[in-house]
Amino acid sequence: MIQLLCIFCTIYSTPLQESGMYGYRAPLLNKVDARCYENDYVRAWVYFTDKGVSTNNYDKVIQSVKRRMGKSSYDRRLKRGGTIDYADIPLKENYINEVEARGGLLIKESKWLNAASFGISKEDLDKIAELDFVQKITTVASFMSPNDTETAFLDSTIFGLTYNQLSMFNIDSLHDIGVFGSNVKIGILDTGLRRKHTALDNVMVIAEYDFLGGDQIYIENSPVTEQYGVYSDMAFWKTNSRINLFLTGDTIANNYPVRDIIKNQYRQGILSHIDFDKIQTLLSHHHILLILLPN
Repeated sequence: MIQLLCIFCTIYSTPLQESGMYGYRAPLLNKVDARCYENDYVRAWVYFTDKGVSTNNYDKVIQSVKRRMGKSSYDRRLKRGGTIDYADIPLKENYINEVEARGGLLIKESKWLNAASFGISKEDLDKIAELDFVQKITTVASFMSPNDTETAFLDSTIFGLTYNQLSMFNIDSLHDIGVFGSNVKIGILDTGLRRKHTALDNVMVIAEYDFLGGDQIYIENSPVTEQYGVYSDMAFWKTNSRINLFLTGDTIANNYPVRDIIKNQYRQGILSHIDFDKIQTLLSHHHILLILLPN
């Protein structure tokens, strides 16, 4: 009877000692998930039993984590009522080093999971699982849509990575029948368009107008119209009455359209005949006004 009791104590002495570690979780009986053996090489999460922090030293370690935490992170926790706890303690570096020494290639650490992802060959899985501080090993979750991947690859020579976006509007079908939208004038109305974006380098802009800041017509670097826009009109409205129409040629200043103001200036000899023709052309250029709003 005495001999059996001694054997029992010898077998279970290690787990009882390890349970003195804060946040300790016992290793699984079968540490390695069977899916890890399906391929010669696997990306896997290696979960650890603890972070090398004893129950007695836990409070000291937490205080050390607080001191090393960045001010912005600490303030963010306080604002949201969050606490600094076991999940904020970094992984034990020696554990990671031991896994690497047995063939694991470190990819990512997660102090919240108390685990790290590694690239591991099938032959090294069991060697890593033998480590006492390894709780379990599972595959890193992944997702792939074969159909989407194949379609994007087949059309990459024409559309590249934009295929999925273009196919939603059947643009690819139009291209198949030879319709590409060449030599078509379009109007763009957008409050977030960056006028100097590289995508517009080869685009011929017929005309543009800024609704927000307002626009003016210049002749030889001198404005020949007042600047009217949403912002300036809102400020003007506080002290004056004015009908607000924000398109060039229709803007009202003291109930007189800009086009009429230009005509009056021309009659008074302020503008030359050539200048007036330039303005008229600008106000009614071709058949469409291309409107671009800056960011």
